[in-house]
Amino acid sequence: MKIFSAKYLLPISSEPIENGAVAVEKDSIKAVGKTTELTQKFSEAVQKDFGEAVIMPGFVNCHSHLEITAMRGFLDDVDGDFFSWLIRLTKARDKILSDEDIKTAALFGGMEGVKAGVTCFGDIGRSGKAGLESLKQNGLRGILFQETEFSPSNENADDNFNKLIEKFLKLKESETELVEVGISPHAPYTVSRKLFEKITEYALSENIKISIHAAESSQEQNLMLLGEGFFSDLYKKENINWETPKMSSVEYFSEIGVLSAKPLFAHCV
Repeated sequence: MKIFSAKYLLPISSEPIENGAVAVEKDSIKAVGKTTELTQKFSEAVQKDFGEAVIMPGFVNCHSHLEITAMRGFLDDVDGDFFSWLIRLTKARDKILSDEDIKTAALFGGMEGVKAGVTCFGDIGRSGKAGLESLKQNGLRGILFQETEFSPSNENADDNFNKLIEKFLKLKESETELVEVGISPHAPYTVSRKLFEKITEYALSENIKISIHAAESSQEQNLMLLGEGFFSDLYKKENINWETPKMSSVEYFSEIGVLSAKPLFAHCV
């Protein structure tokens, strides 16, 4: 047994403990309390005192994209232009980064999380496998959400759904006690209503967790409320039949039943 102590202990589920400690045996926490109490109770335990520090549970990063860790700084100059940001990111991932690059980026992103005290991730990945392997290799807990491809047309919903589920089921074979696999319908402007409905139905029937980017930008809001902006222009250019819901993204998800699957929404700004 080992006892880890510090000036402060933050159990989170209760009040902070000054001069607190945690008694650990193998992979289980056996006791939490004052250092003096635990050292008396477990007199044979090896003690490590971190001094002027805080011991607390690991942080949870509810929304990450570990596979694009290598893009840090690459998009900063277009930070105020969502369209340019999104297009540059997509092109770089599809045309510049190799599968090995993405795998390496995800692995280092997970390592960086560990160093920062993050022990649990809600990670969304287009490749999926890279993020999943990063969580597993770094000994992290979390959910890898397999992301959909760009599919805003109802006409392609059945085909895109089948391809998504094939990827999902393959990844699910690699689940562990710590790492689970879910699904991420990317956003209301990249996934058709029919595909959202099919994913929601599947998630409910199979008890699958889902995560969605929602209310992320003013451009998204213009599309959802007014049918205007670069998303609308892009659909017209690609001859995609897009019907403006004339409501906010969250209202839209409520109307088509997505909220019944209790999705993890990212951004919501």
